[in-house]
Amino acid sequence: MEPKELMDSLSAVCVILFTPFNEKDEVDEDGLRQNIRFILEKSKGHTEKLVFIVNGSMSEFYALTEEEQKKVIKIAVDEVGGKVPVIAGTGHSGTKPALRMSKYAEEVGADGVMVVLPYYLTPCTEGMYMHYKTIAEGINIGVILYNNLDATKAHVDPELMSRIAEIPNLVGLKENSTNLAIIRKMMKLEYEGKLKVMIGKGEFWYAASIPFGCSSFATCLANFYPEFSLDLLKAGRSGDVETAWKLIEEKFMPLQEFTEKLTKKRVTTSVLPPQLTRSYVYLAVRKAVMPLVGLSGGKTRLPIMPITEEEKQELKMVLERIGLSVQG
Repeated sequence: MEPKELMDSLSAVCVILFTPFNEKDEVDEDGLRQNIRFILEKSKGHTEKLVFIVNGSMSEFYALTEEEQKKVIKIAVDEVGGKVPVIAGTGHSGTKPALRMSKYAEEVGADGVMVVLPYYLTPCTEGMYMHYKTIAEGINIGVILYNNLDATKAHVDPELMSRIAEIPNLVGLKENSTNLAIIRKMMKLEYEGKLKVMIGKGEFWYAASIPFGCSSFATCLANFYPEFSLDLLKAGRSGDVETAWKLIEEKFMPLQEFTEKLTKKRVTTSVLPPQLTRSYVYLAVRKAVMPLVGLSGGKTRLPIMPITEEEKQELKMVLERIGLSVQG
């Protein structure tokens, strides 16, 4: 897929695919294929489109070996078979390994790559610019910059982003800031046709960004509830704010409130202020849904701890409340 074609395709629900693990804590290939088929089947006939992202934060890319990351990319490209675009997360703390994984993603047929900001050491603005320039010039497919404040201790602000957006093949921005003023400024780059802005923190913040004309958001909920995510995007793209917030209240908030309840029971080790981080109980809760609704996965890899059996019983009631059919 040409970079411009990928940019046009990003007006979509961008599903961060979970990486399912089996009982031996190995990547569950059959499970990943099953989950992909489920999402594609549920989206049939819907007016809004999908994009699949593998090796993102909710895919637990940081807990995968390089060979496992490659395996997940290849499985997804093979199973999707061109039905929807596949974007591979290829971020790394160093530019050379990020470029190496990006080249692999291109070789096996990924339509684009998503590259989180360099982490561990925070580069200066010129180092950040050269990181993305080097990667984009080293491949022929589209590149999406991933602004993730809590994971990288850095943020590409609108001024630097406007410069990076001039790099050929740079087609998108996954923006995890919850500062609506920043989102509004980033959207100016989309209005100018330079890139697509994807709301990075999911459905709630997409709903809040509807007045800016946002047409894309990343989500892990669509792993098990794609109908909700697609319906929300449809409401947002038509400017139906009332329907969008009704969907949020009925289909999202019960799960969010359950997650917040579990978060309060756990002690964080983060030294970042609360507005710049999130508890990854969020991931454990979302993955725990999968087997409860008949899909593959549910396990998280250390150091992320799973939720308890007692919490899973309460989760079942939450899922029924938001309209999902629970098995067992």
